[in-house]
Amino acid sequence: MKIIITGHCSGIGKAFYDFLSPDHEIIGFDIKEGNDISSLDTFETILKLLPTADIFFNNAYHPFGQVALLQGAIDVYKKEKLTKNIIVNTTSILAFTPNEDIISVGQFVTENSRDNIDGLAYLKSKRTQMEIINAELYKSPEVRITQVIPY
Repeated sequence: MKIIITGHCSGIGKAFYDFLSPDHEIIGFDIKEGNDISSLDTFETILKLLPTADIFFNNAYHPFGQVALLQGAIDVYKKEKLTKNIIVNTTSILAFTPNEDIISVGQFVTENSRDNIDGLAYLKSKRTQMEIINAELYKSPEVRITQVIPY
């Protein structure tokens, strides 16, 4: 199988990369290797490669880049009729944060992030991704998509 993984140099992406790479062709994109998913060049390269991959693992976080890649991948899958290919999107259990707690949880994430992320932007991004996926499951059942929701 051919698999594209964003964020393959650390965390869940690295775990998947290490587990799958002995038996599969893996194409990785990671900011640590100069592939920032928020850059237009990286974004376009990934979308161009999608029809050649069996699985797209949208794992790297960027408040806008990950959402754009998710929507872009869905659009490519529809246009190219990629009904056997799979999108795997990493989101977060924090996306389920109740509205009344989102500010305090966002502040907690900001204060405790080892990557200096904006917690509120993170929560909004993850919620948006879940909303896109849930809408697509009903609108476009031919697009095979699933979520990884780590705790």
